[in-house]
Amino acid sequence: MKNIVTALLLLTVAFTTFTASADQTKSSPPRWIAVDGGYYHPAKKDFAIPQNSFERTFDFAANGLARVELNGKYGYINQKGKLVIPARFDFAGDFAANGLALVSLNGKWGYINQKGEMVIVIPDSFKGEGDFNTNGFVYVSLGDKRWGYINQKGKIVLMGDYMCGITVLKDDTGRVIWPKDIKRICNSQPIKRIYNSKPIGAYSFANAQNPIDECFNYLAAQDYQDAIAAGQQAVSLYPNNVSANFCLGKAYYQTGQFDLALDSLKKAAMYATTKQDLAVVYNWLGMTYGRKGNLDNALFYCEKSLKLIIELGDKKGEAADLNNIAEIFQDKGELNKALSYLEKSLNLNSEKGKATVYNNIALVYDDKGEYAKAVSYYKKALAIYTRYGNYNGSGIDMLNLGNAYREMKDFNNAYYYLQEGVKMEKKVGDKYGEATGYKYLGWYFRDTGDNKLAKDYLTKAYTILKSIGAEK
Repeated sequence: MKNIVTALLLLTVAFTTFTASADQTKSSPPRWIAVDGGYYHPAKKDFAIPQNSFERTFDFAANGLARVELNGKYGYINQKGKLVIPARFDFAGDFAANGLALVSLNGKWGYINQKGEMVIVIPDSFKGEGDFNTNGFVYVSLGDKRWGYINQKGKIVLMGDYMCGITVLKDDTGRVIWPKDIKRICNSQPIKRIYNSKPIGAYSFANAQNPIDECFNYLAAQDYQDAIAAGQQAVSLYPNNVSANFCLGKAYYQTGQFDLALDSLKKAAMYATTKQDLAVVYNWLGMTYGRKGNLDNALFYCEKSLKLIIELGDKKGEAADLNNIAEIFQDKGELNKALSYLEKSLNLNSEKGKATVYNNIALVYDDKGEYAKAVSYYKKALAIYTRYGNYNGSGIDMLNLGNAYREMKDFNNAYYYLQEGVKMEKKVGDKYGEATGYKYLGWYFRDTGDNKLAKDYLTKAYTILKSIGAEK
């Protein structure tokens, strides 16, 4: 399996942290595994809590509690299977390292402790979006226009809003603290745009005023479902616009809906008026055909893209095309040729771009059976993905890393990385990634002697792949 400004990006880096755990060597798999509404005991090869005891079950957190769904509501059980926090919440997250879990009840969001007591209440109308970071702040949102950060007392400490067509930052009193010249901006004429002349991907979050902008911004935030919704609106308003069709196609690709992606990307190619835009669209057409297993069409479009990119002197684009062509040769079984293209791509890439190349070099060594080398490159990729907050890339790499450990018969680390990878792919809504994770878990359970669970996971994988047109 192979492979998002300024004020928001700075805030995201400043207020959020993501750390990939080190190899798990002490214990794995966990005592119980959440599956089919029950909990499976790997050592006993039987269910500790029968299937369908709950509507949905989730993995146990570090504090020994696991969330479950019962009659459409969420609660928490202990490791004896007892419901210790009643199923009364409309939404519930896992307990984090600080002993708190995000919940929603009757439209109110907040954080509960291990007794089920609401100890932090999120201000009215705002929605919780995750766990507190190591700095003691957590991101909250209000629709798609306002957002902020609260502290552990539930107080808004920073808020983002829209004024005069741009993103502004406010302090806890509501005073605009950035940009400093907001009055001048509001008094000036609004910027008008000619959409068809705008290069692909050049839209800025700071001027988000239309669904084309919103689509690209959601892609950058790895919020693919909202990107699809914004892209569909953009195409309905601007059906002949290259950027609208391209963004929608890319969003479909990221969720594994490859037939829909091809349809939108072909329309984008039809309406492209510059070599730069056409090269980008051809590249994504090639990647999409590759995911569907049509390697001849994949190579055809990637080579067309590479030819245009070289004419334009775009080294970054050349690196991306070389990487994608390498993937195609790998799928064709020409592994040494794939490695030669990847080495060329690596030399042209920035540090951020090297992550995908490292992942793909690892995949080639995986195919060669050189698993130790593969693990080394997967870890290089994961470190970069983590550093730049790329959840989708991290999830993909964790799945590949887990599968490499499985092939090495290091089942402790294999299970850990496969479980974490599936969680991340589900979080970003990448159906292809989720299905690949289930496939790898199926192989894991097959290799550890549980054929029933292996069949269940492989069936899940096939069902998802078939639903998105990628069962080949």
